[in-house]
Amino acid sequence: MEQQNFPVKPMEFFEVMDKVRRGWHAFLPNQSLKKSYFGILMFIRRICRIHPEQGGARVSDLAHSMNQTMASISQKINALEQEELVERIVSKEDRRVCFIRLSKKGEDLVNDTLAGFDTQVMMILNRLGDEKSAQLVNLLNELGDILQETNLSHGHEQEGGCHF
Repeated sequence: MEQQNFPVKPMEFFEVMDKVRRGWHAFLPNQSLKKSYFGILMFIRRICRIHPEQGGARVSDLAHSMNQTMASISQKINALEQEELVERIVSKEDRRVCFIRLSKKGEDLVNDTLAGFDTQVMMILNRLGDEKSAQLVNLLNELGDILQETNLSHGHEQEGGCHF
């Protein structure tokens, strides 16, 4: 690949991305919950809202949508269940099928976390202003597309992301 002379050097880019990553981690409104666990709670919440008749999300749906193994998701569900954030509901039609839904405690945690997250994001967007906020979102979308294309062209599958 031909190297062009850009005003930003690769190491500077890496350092800025690392700074954003560290800041983002500290920014998360609920430090007690890992991001992957929160992603599971969000997915369960979404499934329950889209398909209330279903009664919850199946572990297989979670594993597929989050690009993780059934064993990995089951382990995380067990941890969330121990924290009383989710409940397992056995299907009345087929006892082999188990649905996962948020408990009252889990629903409260998700709602509180989202409210805190919205507040923090609005604070950032207000500081940036409308124009810079729109530019940032566009640039991050473009960067995300480039990274996905690069990862796919190098044979790497996307790991751990939610495909909602």
